[in-house]
Amino acid sequence: MPSITFYKQISPAGGRQTGNRNQSGKPRYGITPKLQIGPATMGIITIVIILLMSLLYLVQANSTATKGYEIEKEQDRIKTLNSQSEKLELEMARLRSTKELDSLPEKLNLRPLEGELSSIQIFSEEAVAGIVPENLNPKR
Repeated sequence: MPSITFYKQISPAGGRQTGNRNQSGKPRYGITPKLQIGPATMGIITIVIILLMSLLYLVQANSTATKGYEIEKEQDRIKTLNSQSEKLELEMARLRSTKELDSLPEKLNLRPLEGELSSIQIFSEEAVAGIVPENLNPKR
């Protein structure tokens, strides 16, 4: 157990003191700790230091692992978004090509045909509407 010793100088009747020190240069009041550490105390301190360092290592390892999982999750999200982006670009290209085909005659200054070949009717209006004429009904 540490002990503290106090010193107080008593000056002689004719002696003169200046500041906190006496004539011999020693302080008037002093604290001298007498701390003694034995082998058992050193062993306990060593164990405590090892435990603290182990705890610090575990905290850092856990933090690193957590960050690794977060990075992996974000990389998967990036891959998913990239594949969606590619699908959307393909769809956009398909839609652009249809528009391009529709506007191609205007770009080439082409006019629609006039006369008998201007339109070819493959189906009758009733067949397109879903109405089957009676004479085409196979049950009769």
